[in-house]
Amino acid sequence: MNNPQRKSIALLIYSDPFHFPPTINAANILAEKGFDVHLIGYENTDDWSQQLNNKVKQVSLGRVQTGIRSVIKYFRSLLFLRSFLKKNEIGWIIGYDAKSVLPAYFATRSRKIKWLYHQHDFWEFPVGIWERFLWRCERKYVKHANLVSFPQLQRAEFFQKAAGLKSLPLIVFNGPRKVWIEQAVNENEVIANLRTKFKYLLIYQGGWSKYFRLERLFDAMAIAVPDIALVVLGEEREKGLRNEYIQYLQNAGISERVYLADKYIPYEALTGFTKYCDAAIGKLTGDNDDAPFNDRYLIGAANKITEYIACGLPVILQDSLPNKLFTDKYPIGILVDTSDKYKFLEAITGLLANEANMQALNRNNRQLFLNELNFDDQFQKILEFIN
Repeated sequence: MNNPQRKSIALLIYSDPFHFPPTINAANILAEKGFDVHLIGYENTDDWSQQLNNKVKQVSLGRVQTGIRSVIKYFRSLLFLRSFLKKNEIGWIIGYDAKSVLPAYFATRSRKIKWLYHQHDFWEFPVGIWERFLWRCERKYVKHANLVSFPQLQRAEFFQKAAGLKSLPLIVFNGPRKVWIEQAVNENEVIANLRTKFKYLLIYQGGWSKYFRLERLFDAMAIAVPDIALVVLGEEREKGLRNEYIQYLQNAGISERVYLADKYIPYEALTGFTKYCDAAIGKLTGDNDDAPFNDRYLIGAANKITEYIACGLPVILQDSLPNKLFTDKYPIGILVDTSDKYKFLEAITGLLANEANMQALNRNNRQLFLNELNFDDQFQKILEFIN
């Protein structure tokens, strides 16, 4: 591990790395282990240094562009990366999205650089000419990677077949590191204020989209007893959705009992919300025949469930086959049919009222995180391969 002749490692993502905590976690772990780490990505955040080990070298590809400018910028980046990889004697390149495939492939062909492809996400059916080009490149060239990994089994199985891989990609769950939970020293002002008014606090985290059917949760809250409040964190994926939700809550008469975040919550600040709630709501997709593949198979890939577990929160999940497969192995909470608001509410109140079960789930989930599902232990699989 301390070999001075070891070459550097480049982590490459064609997005803002700080929107993808596992990328930052991987960079930090590698730096802590003594690797010479270069984090290469687009620059969206005002402060690129947040939560990043000071030994990690940051390399900006500039701001995100759209339309034809994004395509031009992408091919210019290939020239830049070719020079950068040579100058810094990169030994490993770790790519995190479909756009990273071409530069990583060319690097491994021309300079004998080793390549790990860890796909946080993937396009099942891409839209647009440019996206389809990248989609084809991903499936054609990724078989040349030294290692392919995915954060979730069904995604890995799907990709193995689509790309013609000889073996199943390595499964490396996304989620926080052990140190993340240590940041939760005090509840924030929002939670403190809600605690003075309500007995129980539920939390929902994640991007807002019609696919995630938050209206089902709002409908259950509308008929709930007044001692339950809901905290909803995230950002709208569809323009105008936040205003639509505000109107929905007003019409239902529950605006006072639902806190709807008005801005992005930094990753390091999430613990001040999550740890001090009583139970968590998983994304309400999971209906096998009407949701995109990515949205059906979220556990393991989405950070949020693992963050709930890390904070010891019992998790309420849509009763679907993917969620059942996970909870059969990891009993982290309860499954419920969310299509019926009365059954949904009954499950929520039944869970909250059973104090002994809540405490047992709290202990179980914390221990599960510490023993297995923390990112430190998950990433160890990749460290062993690199070494």
